[in-house]
Amino acid sequence: IEWPLAKPAFRTSMANHHLHGERSDRKRDATSFEFFASLFADNCAVLFESHSDMVIGMDYMYKHFLKFGLEIHLGRGTTKSKTEAMFFPKPRCDDGTTPPSFPCADGFISYTRKFMYLGSHIVPSLDSAEEITIRIEKASQAFGCLSKSTFRNKDVSKFLKGRIYVALILSILLHGCETWFVREEEYHLLRRFHKACVRAMCRVSMSQVRRHRIRTKKLLKELALQPLEYYLESRFLRWAGHITRMDKDRLPRMLLTSWCPSSRVIGRPRMSFGHTLKKFIIKLNDKLDDPNAKAWNPTLTGSAALKEQWRWTELAAKRGEWRKIIQRTDGWREREKEQAEANAAARRERRRFTARNREPRAPQAGSGGYATVPPPPPGDISGNNARDARAAARDAAREQANQQQGGYWN
Repeated sequence: IEWPLAKPAFRTSMANHHLHGERSDRKRDATSFEFFASLFADNCAVLFESHSDMVIGMDYMYKHFLKFGLEIHLGRGTTKSKTEAMFFPKPRCDDGTTPPSFPCADGFISYTRKFMYLGSHIVPSLDSAEEITIRIEKASQAFGCLSKSTFRNKDVSKFLKGRIYVALILSILLHGCETWFVREEEYHLLRRFHKACVRAMCRVSMSQVRRHRIRTKKLLKELALQPLEYYLESRFLRWAGHITRMDKDRLPRMLLTSWCPSSRVIGRPRMSFGHTLKKFIIKLNDKLDDPNAKAWNPTLTGSAALKEQWRWTELAAKRGEWRKIIQRTDGWREREKEQAEANAAARRERRRFTARNREPRAPQAGSGGYATVPPPPPGDISGNNARDARAAARDAAREQANQQQGGYWN
């Protein structure tokens, strides 16, 4: 297919670059690449620079697909189109005057303010507030469906409740969180939902919490759960590690350090994936094996910050070590020290027990150090009393050994 329009262009750099806040006019060590279509299975999202380009491009795609017997669903009459369009304005420039639709071939394509793509909801502002609100609503519905039979059932153990909560509810709540950028107000909503579910599984009301001063930390320990930050940050950083291990010519890896070569509006840049990634990486400083090491040093500025801010990629390059780091929880140093001391004490106890219960060597016939067992006298065996004869032979052998070895063999 020969695309009749200019494709949206981005720039990226693999050296001396910012994770966020790069100048739009930077050209040194910058590589341009085009990205205009995202394809997955039977889903397709196409990017355009302007409304006029979208009208021309969609008309061209509609006619091209007809050559292969494919048809893009269009709206006709009062029926809306299944194909939807969305306008992404500059920050703080959305006045809500987007037209309801635009013409395409013999029909039209409708504009929308909320679009679901691959399970995640996209809005014109490109923030995560709407998506987080929807995820909380869906997770709350799932928790309510299992509340009577599982989560509020006193016959189900608290440990089992926690495992079910992680497998089902948190999977629904944090679906797609690897691409979120979370502000404090969204963090507050997620924490409030998590704590409410914890109290419900422990059958504790807010009045009991206030009256008896019950700490959430105590309830989490009873359920064998962690604070919400642990689950969100570990999933986010695990996905960031996957991206950094990709080849540098792959699209996700280039988008990690990319920027748009167009002017921005006056004011602080909007919250982005890079801001959230930086915030989570700084928290990893307390989880490294070396207490003096830094995955990201927030005190550095200027060229020193550019040089040091990508040290975390060296850790992420080792998949097993990276996963071990991001899965550590608060107080992990003390726990690992206690576990190491307990393992050393257990090894010492096993060695002492083995030495104390070591069996003596069995007597060897004809050896100089041990006595041989003489056969029983023929005259002592009467009838079928062979058992007494064997016992008498053992007693005689023990007595002879005691005389020769000073009572060592008992």
